[in-house]
Amino acid sequence: MKNFTAILLLGLSLTGCTGTPEKPAVRSGSFLEKSARPDLVALLPPPPAEGSPAAAADQVASEKFLQYMNTPRWELAILDAAMREPGGATVFSCAAGLPITEATTPLTLRVLRNTAIDIAMTTSAPKKHYQRKRPFMLNQQPVCTPSGMKYLQKDGSYPSGHSSAGWAWGLLLAELLPERADALLQRGWHFGQSRGVCNVHWQSDIEQGRMVGAMLVARLHGIAEFRAAMDAAREELLQLSRQNPPIDRDCAAEARALQGDS
Repeated sequence: MKNFTAILLLGLSLTGCTGTPEKPAVRSGSFLEKSARPDLVALLPPPPAEGSPAAAADQVASEKFLQYMNTPRWELAILDAAMREPGGATVFSCAAGLPITEATTPLTLRVLRNTAIDIAMTTSAPKKHYQRKRPFMLNQQPVCTPSGMKYLQKDGSYPSGHSSAGWAWGLLLAELLPERADALLQRGWHFGQSRGVCNVHWQSDIEQGRMVGAMLVARLHGIAEFRAAMDAAREELLQLSRQNPPIDRDCAAEARALQGDS
């Protein structure tokens, strides 16, 4: 695994030429111009100071996350860590009640990937500014994606880009599928918690990541291109729902793995 931005760009390069010809195209890449991205160093509080009650709470949460190592919840966190299929936004299929895949929902996935690119570009500044050490660097315990450890050691922990993306995806899919809103928001929340399960983020990284996701979603709604892309995704999902397609995932197993998540 490479850094959050690199993973997203790789995913786009692999999927940018796929899709259904009769459907309108959604441009791959960022919706937001650089000048429109929020200044997270100014907007977010700094990460918890060493020795503070908040830092102590992060430590307690991190120790609790370690109990999931090598369990079904750990395996789900591995899937959530991937920013393209078979992970990424496709993990929202059970919550959506529809197969969210490149074959079935290319326009929806393009919107979600573009949004994640905006998030990656936005979170890079505070990550570099604070250079917060990740949990595995202190507790010396395994991570769920060991191939990424070398890079993660250089990439600041605060805030969590994956958590930002997961929460933004949950919000956007809840808007597109309001009848499934509760399940989609819950899955977006769990997506963020997966970063703690993976031993690569502190709970405060995850929580501030959700704040970032909400900020970006609010800002994106002011962009005409984004709104048009959402309209196309909404129609795509409506048409798919009428076909009542099967979901190629074990949704019962996913629900069991998420039980007790906190």
